[in-house]
Amino acid sequence: GPECQLCNASNHYLVGGDACKECPTFGAAMGKLVGLALGVCVACGLAAWAYSVQRQSWREKPCVGPSLRLADRAAVYYVGIGATAKIKILIGFLQMAFVLISTYSARL
Repeated sequence: GPECQLCNASNHYLVGGDACKECPTFGAAMGKLVGLALGVCVACGLAAWAYSVQRQSWREKPCVGPSLRLADRAAVYYVGIGATAKIKILIGFLQMAFVLISTYSARL
């Protein structure tokens, strides 16, 4: 990408606008990506299993029930205010703001 072209050394990328750092190997980068994706899938699968399989019995337990009821209320509130679009706009702005400094030497 453009940050790789700014470094004189090959297989390096620009960090913070003034220092070059060596790029990780392809295997290391893919390992991190696969591990992250697998972790998210496992977490979502466990949450879906816990929510659907033993839904009523878990809600009656004093240590788990309040947390599940809070999650239900949070999901209804999240959908009600349309938070998905707002969060997407916020993430887009933050991505632009963080890159603006290193790419154009601009200050906010």
